[in-house]
Amino acid sequence: MYYAFEQRYSVRTENLITEVEVFPDPIKDKSRCAKIRAKWDTGANHTVISMSLMEKLRLVPIDSEILSGLGGSQTVDVVRLAVKLPNDLFVSSRHIGVCHLQSLQNFDMLIGMDIIQLGDFHISNAGGKTSLSFVIPPLPAPFSLAAEAGRLNGFE
Repeated sequence: MYYAFEQRYSVRTENLITEVEVFPDPIKDKSRCAKIRAKWDTGANHTVISMSLMEKLRLVPIDSEILSGLGGSQTVDVVRLAVKLPNDLFVSSRHIGVCHLQSLQNFDMLIGMDIIQLGDFHISNAGGKTSLSFVIPPLPAPFSLAAEAGRLNGFE
């Protein structure tokens, strides 16, 4: 069974933001769930959440780790969280870092490659509008943009 979603934006955008739901894992108290905005970031190796979301869900750190990024390295708390993506697929038992997410886009989660690599991820900018598509598990054969361009150009 494949689970997929597509998010369309009305303009060409640099910020791929979708709504997701997050749950403490294991889910014992449904009142500790939240629907939040998440930014998809292929440049991030790990998924992280904001400190304010950790406090809101009353999450208890299970570990700590060192995360490195453009701002340097920092030691962050790690929590266990389940994520419900827009395609209604639960990605459970993820070890997710907690750090400062300072942004004008107002999001509480940065979805990194640890989740993105579970499926196939595609971005299109056709017609001056961005769309993001994601499917889990990955499709059985890779979709080749080069092959599609060749077909459109008559080079099959």
